Amino acid sequence: MRVMGGRQQRMALALVSVAMLAAATPARATVIPLTKFDFGGATLIDFGPNDTMEPINGKVLSGVTFGYTVNGVASTDAIISSGPGSTNNLTPAYVINNLGNNGAVLSLLFSSLQTRLGYGYAVSTGSSNPLANATTVSLFDASNTLVGTLSGNAVADPLFPGGFLGIGSTIPFLRAEVTFSTVADAFAFDNVRFSDVPVPEPGTLTLVALGALAMARGLRRPMQS
Repeated sequence: MRVMGGRQQRMALALVSVAMLAAATPARATVIPLTKFDFGGATLIDFGPNDTMEPINGKVLSGVTFGYTVNGVASTDAIISSGPGSTNNLTPAYVINNLGNNGAVLSLLFSSLQTRLGYGYAVSTGSSNPLANATTVSLFDASNTLVGTLSGNAVADPLFPGGFLGIGSTIPFLRAEVTFSTVADAFAFDNVRFSDVPVPEPGTLTLVALGALAMARGLRRPMQS
């Protein structure tokens, strides 16, 4: 039976220590920006082709319960409409509100834990100029604890400012809240994508990779008696 040399033993112990450290480290959510191309196979909600004029608040689509509140009070101001037309990230119909965004929150409650969420958006500001932080998404876990947030800018898309905001979280979330800049007097929201594909924890991956590399280097060296 081949017995491990002292150097090999040290490398093996180092790898075990790294793995134990990674397992013992408290989980901390990391959120990363995603593009629409990162959502292969994800569920898509496009709100259909028809201008129904139905409020989005209370609507359940593909297992997602939508809510819409203004200053914490349920509102019917956000509706499913064909709006002014298509953009690179919107296709009629979509959720739209043209009554202002001050205190308004569009919420999504999922039927199961998710790790990725994305949506197309557009805003009306009275000009075609880019708008920083045009929309923000906040993620909450099953205990309703905030996981993380991410904001997206609006640029010419091309009819009016908009874009796509995608977010991935290393801790699964059950609910999301979407808000829009109060500078905008209207918004449109469409093509919601979500999935439960795991998002790797960068810190854990780094630790394990370093440990594996150290062990590999040790194994390549000759055994010493």
